[in-house]
Amino acid sequence: MNALYRPGPLEYIPSFVKRKHGQETDHVRLGCVRRIFGRDLWHHGIPRAGDAALSQKLAGFTKGEADTLRKAMGKKKADLIAQMKPQFLTQGADE
Repeated sequence: MNALYRPGPLEYIPSFVKRKHGQETDHVRLGCVRRIFGRDLWHHGIPRAGDAALSQKLAGFTKGEADTLRKAMGKKKADLIAQMKPQFLTQGADE
């Protein structure tokens, strides 16, 4: 639960707790999502990692590329995000 204590996923903590105790179902239906993320990055249907780790895992970005994308998203730099999008989609298709 500590991994969820940050601005983005903070709102998912109540769902995480309910799912952990079987009071709510995990709505992730795609097995590939579970295989890609595994328990380290995705638990009870809620992403536990930040943008950088997810882009590394999804698109095969290096740590530097993932950090660049994270910063671009945080500062809403649409031009840089658009520049990185083809690489994200192309590299992500391999998984």
